Amino acid sequence: MLNTPHDEEHHTEVNIRNGSCLPGTGGRSGAAINHYPDDGSGEIGDGAPTRIGIDEDVLWGRTPCLHLYQPTPLGQPQDRSGTDSVHASINALHTLHVEQMERNIDTDSGLGTTEEDVPIRRSQRIRDRNQHCTYGIDLCGEGCDAAEDDRANHGMRENAQRRKKKKKGKNTKGWLQVASLNMKGRGAPSAWSPQSKWVQVNEMLKKEKIGMLTLQETHLSDAYVEEIHQKYSRRMKVFHSIDPEHPNAKGVAVVLNRELINIDNVESFEVIAGRALLVMIPWHGDLTLTWLVIYAPNDTAENRQFWTDMSDKWSTLGLPSPDGMSGDFNFGEDKIDRHPCRKEDAGLLQAFREFKNTLKLRDAPPFSVSRIDRIYVSPELAEYSEDWKIELPNVNMDHRMVSVKISSPRLPYIGRGRWTMQPHLLKNEKMLKEIDKVMLVVQAGVEDSAGNQRTEDNNPQTVYAKGKEHLRAIIQKYAKVNVPQKQARLNEMKVKLDFLLTDEDTALEERLAGGAILQDEIFRLQQELNNENQVSTAIKARMEVETVSKFWMNMGKKKSPRETIQKLKRPSSTGDRGINAERSDEMADVARSFYENLQTDDAYPDVTSQQRQELIDEVIRHITTEVPVDQRQELVELLSDEEIMAALKSAALGKAAGVDGLIYELWKTLHLRFLTREDQDQRADIIRIFRIVFNDIETHGIVPGTGFGMGWICPLYKKKDRTDIANYRPITLLNTDYKVMMKVLAVKLA
Repeated sequence: MLNTPHDEEHHTEVNIRNGSCLPGTGGRSGAAINHYPDDGSGEIGDGAPTRIGIDEDVLWGRTPCLHLYQPTPLGQPQDRSGTDSVHASINALHTLHVEQMERNIDTDSGLGTTEEDVPIRRSQRIRDRNQHCTYGIDLCGEGCDAAEDDRANHGMRENAQRRKKKKKGKNTKGWLQVASLNMKGRGAPSAWSPQSKWVQVNEMLKKEKIGMLTLQETHLSDAYVEEIHQKYSRRMKVFHSIDPEHPNAKGVAVVLNRELINIDNVESFEVIAGRALLVMIPWHGDLTLTWLVIYAPNDTAENRQFWTDMSDKWSTLGLPSPDGMSGDFNFGEDKIDRHPCRKEDAGLLQAFREFKNTLKLRDAPPFSVSRIDRIYVSPELAEYSEDWKIELPNVNMDHRMVSVKISSPRLPYIGRGRWTMQPHLLKNEKMLKEIDKVMLVVQAGVEDSAGNQRTEDNNPQTVYAKGKEHLRAIIQKYAKVNVPQKQARLNEMKVKLDFLLTDEDTALEERLAGGAILQDEIFRLQQELNNENQVSTAIKARMEVETVSKFWMNMGKKKSPRETIQKLKRPSSTGDRGINAERSDEMADVARSFYENLQTDDAYPDVTSQQRQELIDEVIRHITTEVPVDQRQELVELLSDEEIMAALKSAALGKAAGVDGLIYELWKTLHLRFLTREDQDQRADIIRIFRIVFNDIETHGIVPGTGFGMGWICPLYKKKDRTDIANYRPITLLNTDYKVMMKVLAVKLA
């Protein structure tokens, strides 16, 4: 089997992906930021310190879908008459929540600005602009036939031309998580400060697996970006634009996750300083993703002029049409996008729609709730977009994060992947007691089926294989429910919030009041989870940094995403020569057949059985070394408990599991529980089970269908043609119980 990325089911429903508006004035005028009393000497827009500066995963869930709208033809307004009350409650809830936060702010606190020498960022011209290739054009290389070209280019942008091929330094995933957020300032004058909001940004990239994050109101200088690159060199690459005249009031940025995105040959173009930035990113295979990040002015007249200027830029500079656009637009396309409801300026809407239609961008999901933070994509890219979401970020601000997951049109059909047990599940005593009961039955079964009562259908190997399947089912069951209490509480409150906001039988005022309380509690729990994880990581770092440990070694190791094999050539013997395998299961068959044929007699059809035996005898005659007489008896003897126990003890922790997904830690835990038992009949002896099964295999061979010797092949590309399986170096992941047996045999033969 091939090691392919885990397949996530394609959902036909899509979640809301729009953010929320600024408080107070509804985003029309006034301050676009809140002032916190502990800003001190920081810049305007710096948030209150909430975290310590340690990089670690944050356990916080998703905000559920709030409401859905029926789709309407492109360019026509949606009929939302039946859902105005629901939208009014959503917007009113957010405004009430922010006003409640603002009541706790000391308005008399002194605010200062940092005296930074902010260098002017020069506009970067696009190299080979006219030859720039947008998302997914010209996927086939030389020699690709017309039929494959038609399939590869289906649905791609018509105005795109082939991009010059450049060598990419990193493999990229076939899907990409894109998110957008107004971060409302830097949080601290230096990126090295624990109060810097870039601590949380780094954590979001890691936890949510965000490949590209577009940010608005960043207030970044070149010096600050350099600090970010120094501190987060393993994960972040930042492209930014700032208005030199207003360095603490504007700014847009695109943050690329180095672990998921190829940052080589990325091109950026500053369309409008501090307001609009265009980036072209080499993506999966030969694809290039073009994206536009926007931070529109707050004032209506300035916002209207901004979109007029953007249209002029595209008509005069010949910029490539972006595949997507995201940012803070500071207006809603419909009156119900604000609370209280109001209609936006007609001139502003007209200017924006002209620009949007020029680029052929639209709201991608067929159902949506629009606010001032939005994501637009091209109609072609919309076919490969899913999981549109709006969620509370772990950064202290009054905006929500919007995100979407886009997939490569070249991505092959991928199966579900393999299940692997997580070591933390072994801390669940309830699960271990249930496993003890199962293993007692397995031990009794292998003992009864051994010896004279052994049959082809009832023997230690078949009993053990059935027991492992039951074992896997128990572990998988507890893995689904083994959620920390705070995380479970957080998920529960998000479901309640969703239900409350969409319950039209409840009065609007009750929904607003109850929703505000739930939203405050959700934010509080998220911050608690963040802080707990930060403290836990700080403790682990203090104990294991600069020691020979997995934690310390991984800190300096660069992570690279697994490369998806697009297709493999079928062997000529199958009769399908010229037809490539493009499904993961079909590619697995190609690989398995290739490696099996390497070890069979059929690989050399011209050699007869007699010739083969003569060659074997010839080789044996040259072997003069013999096993000493005193050691022959040891090799004849079957495996003992002591030998198996020593092999299991020497097995390293943290190793990958095989096809069955069971890890060394499980067997070691079961053995330790048996040694520390209070009643001999309460827990099974895993060493005894292993001995009976291993000796049965040594005597009778592996029973077909038990999967004991099955391995998971992970092909690693070497060189030359990527569609030829012979150009991959296979690594086989074997089951841990199989490796224990091999360790014992290796020691005996040594």
